[in-house]
Amino acid sequence: MTSNEQILRETEQYISEYFTKHISPEYVFHDFEHTVQTVAAARTIGEGFELDEHEMLLLVLATWFHDTGYSEGPKNHEERSCSNADHFLRGKISDNDLQTVQLLIRATKVPQNPQTLLEQIICDADLSHLGMETYWDRTGKLR
Repeated sequence: MTSNEQILRETEQYISEYFTKHISPEYVFHDFEHTVQTVAAARTIGEGFELDEHEMLLLVLATWFHDTGYSEGPKNHEERSCSNADHFLRGKISDNDLQTVQLLIRATKVPQNPQTLLEQIICDADLSHLGMETYWDRTGKLR
């Protein structure tokens, strides 16, 4: 296993490159900027709930991957995001942790119905843009 900090650094780099190579510019909202903002929100909310290091790791990993499935369009993108997480994280984290990451990604599927605290946090983080000052600028890109 790799250290948490190293896994997170490698994941951020991978996701940055993945979005550049695989996510169409037509997705002006579900882009790398949205992902970075969602990761920041997940961390902030997680810190507020005083998540332990392991819970925070799983939450942040899931958040980095949650929209990578847009590489093949929006329909069922969560399942492709889970596959992307599996491809990159297998061998870096335990199988149980990988399953948790995938459950967290699936929790972001609309309509959301989170069952655990971590699922609630990732869902709130994913929608956190709704309460930001940049909301109208970001949603204006959708027109």
